[in-house]
Amino acid sequence: MPDQPALSLEMQAWLERQAKTPEALNPCVRLFGRGPDGTICKTCRHLFSHRPGKKRFYKCDLRECTNGPGSDHRVRWPACAKYELKPSRTK
Repeated sequence: MPDQPALSLEMQAWLERQAKTPEALNPCVRLFGRGPDGTICKTCRHLFSHRPGKKRFYKCDLRECTNGPGSDHRVRWPACAKYELKPSRTK
């Protein structure tokens, strides 16, 4: 197998920037566009937790649930355009 040429510094920097964009992180941002600046999925009403055992997995009801890691959703991801503030809990 031939050796792969090393990436230039410019290409490495570009790849790092691309990996940090909301579209690269959150699949819902690719589908629906970016949400309000500074918002994350943790405060969105579409996020819910799924607890099949001792662990907790977060899912988004805007995505298809595969019952596997492919549909796990990260609470710190940048929110998408379908973001809705989770109603506050009252006792």
